[in-house]
Amino acid sequence: MTYEELLADIASKNYRESRTLETPYAALRVVAELHRPIFRGCDDDKCCGSIDTCHHCGNEYPCQTIKAIEQELA
Repeated sequence: MTYEELLADIASKNYRESRTLETPYAALRVVAELHRPIFRGCDDDKCCGSIDTCHHCGNEYPCQTIKAIEQELA
């Protein structure tokens, strides 16, 4: 499935008016689990103020995916 097909499939299903939110909840949960934080550990100078990184994309946590989810849920 292409990205465009995925978006069309999501748009074609009326999740907002469905009686159950199990399917979109499950999909959102999987994305959130893919982008979970991982602790990088302490720096060489023994300062443990290091920044967590995203398990999936390797960017600083929260990554853009998690920020987008948080923004839409706010």
